[in-house]
Amino acid sequence: MKRQRVDHAAVIDELHAQLAERVGAMTSTDEWLAYLDAARAFHRYSPQNQMLLALQGAEGYVASYRNWTRIPATDGGTCQVAKGEKGLAILAPMISKSVEVDDDTGEETSRERLRGFRTVRVFHQGQLVSPPAIPEPQMPELLTGPNRWQHVWSAVVGQLEDDGYTVSLHSRSPIEKWNGMTTWGERSVKVADDLEPPQRIKTLLHEWAHVQLDHEHRLTGERDIKEVEAESVAYLLSQTIGLDSQSYSIPYVTGWAGGDAELVQSTAEAVLTTTKRLVDILESDLGIELTPDALDHATPVDGDNVTALPIQEPQPAEVTTPASVAHVDQPSLPIDGMPAERSARPGLDPATMTDSEFVL
Repeated sequence: MKRQRVDHAAVIDELHAQLAERVGAMTSTDEWLAYLDAARAFHRYSPQNQMLLALQGAEGYVASYRNWTRIPATDGGTCQVAKGEKGLAILAPMISKSVEVDDDTGEETSRERLRGFRTVRVFHQGQLVSPPAIPEPQMPELLTGPNRWQHVWSAVVGQLEDDGYTVSLHSRSPIEKWNGMTTWGERSVKVADDLEPPQRIKTLLHEWAHVQLDHEHRLTGERDIKEVEAESVAYLLSQTIGLDSQSYSIPYVTGWAGGDAELVQSTAEAVLTTTKRLVDILESDLGIELTPDALDHATPVDGDNVTALPIQEPQPAEVTTPASVAHVDQPSLPIDGMPAERSARPGLDPATMTDSEFVL
């Protein structure tokens, strides 16, 4: 039987249309956080693929058909995809490799360039005949004791200090309602000293997110989006370290994007990209695995595994000198909607574009 050629461009267009429709329909805090939770669960993949897997209803672990057949199942055999199940489409990069030879020295230099994307199919745990027989990862002991927040606090403070910021606890006056404050000009981060430990560490994560998202230069004048990005990253980091911060996070989201589906998608991608990087930093500093994936250990490592998309960090924009205080974290601050002005789109250079921009 002749194999039918896959029109990858058409599939990518369809995936993007579905993604835009899904994120454009989000109208509440619960929907936004649930979407981020679902996407973050697939941390082995790029942020773009995390969003696509969440869009297609993936649950539990995700792997290729072949890899599932090499993982033990609860019925005594190996995992098998149920008959009739359709694979979930994700994007894999197509890389071209060229070799340049120096005329003078004869030295060869190899370079890789992204030519585009193709679609590949994977299957989630809910599509199997029997679940995989692998134990659920346990929370590291470092994050289960009475002093568990102190370890994370010290690690984050150390990162901020390495970036040139001073971190201090601040005694609020009766008229001060903020929980945390980052002052760009002074390079200082302050956290209210009367907060309970969980709220205190969540606030520090929020301020760290502002710094790491480069809100000193990015999204100038667009405070609503800055707050959603920073609080979303803080929420995902809190969930990662075993702190349920949903009651603190993003008290009001409805209307923050003004119905701009592309803005919601780009914000989700910035949040997932930054969270992925900050989790790696915390894992390195604490010497523990915060996102253990039992499937990774159960799956043989070979060339058949799906290659994740390259991550493109947001580039700082050219702006005028920022105001002294860039952010004040206030509890239950309403979000009024989007400013009218939008920054210009970057040029069509694949080497500097984000995944979503390249696909578009």
